[in-house]
Amino acid sequence: RAGVTLAASTLASSMILVDQTAVPLATPDILGDLGGATGEGQWILTANILPLAALMVLGGRLGDLLGLRRVFIAGAVIFALATVAAGAAQDMVMLIAARAVQGCGAALMMPMAIAITSAVYPEERRGWALGILAGASAFFAALGPVLGGLLTSIDWRLVFLINVPLAITTVVLTLRATPDFQPVAGRHPRIDYLGTVTFGLGIAALVLGLSQGQDDGWGAPDTLVPLGA
Repeated sequence: RAGVTLAASTLASSMILVDQTAVPLATPDILGDLGGATGEGQWILTANILPLAALMVLGGRLGDLLGLRRVFIAGAVIFALATVAAGAAQDMVMLIAARAVQGCGAALMMPMAIAITSAVYPEERRGWALGILAGASAFFAALGPVLGGLLTSIDWRLVFLINVPLAITTVVLTLRATPDFQPVAGRHPRIDYLGTVTFGLGIAALVLGLSQGQDDGWGAPDTLVPLGA
């Protein structure tokens, strides 16, 4: 059962990373099909990364308070539904919005994948299990551009829709094999809302500034203002 749980966690992490490395290959076809402007191309990826980076700490905290498996499955379901919306997008606004929701689901899954793997394996095998999780995820992320190019040659929508059966498989494996970890009894549930907002805005501004710098130049106001913030 621990092995099945590890497979589900690895599949979730790999799915998120492959999505980020495969989508850039499909961007030209997406812009051409949906009539998007060249400047909108970067937002297909940035809209996904911003909430992922900003909400990952909150996602980990929610796992502590609500239960690891529950939050992990919620993230997988959100990711799957947003992926369907991205694959069915009829314009750039719908696609970018779906990508942002995808990032929110990924922010719930990624920290939970590590936490669940650590919880189901004893200390003497924990390092091995986390190594499998990290190594397999990195391997599939490296295959992302190849997979993205192959699927785009058929239809760019497949770059998104390929994740739907993977997300469903993740949920099924998790429900079958992963224990329903409950929050520690007696622990007072608390979320540092001010810290969450501060961190979220700060990391989002940092990612946005670095993204803008590559396109607009490092001295442009669009780059300096978010980096300064």
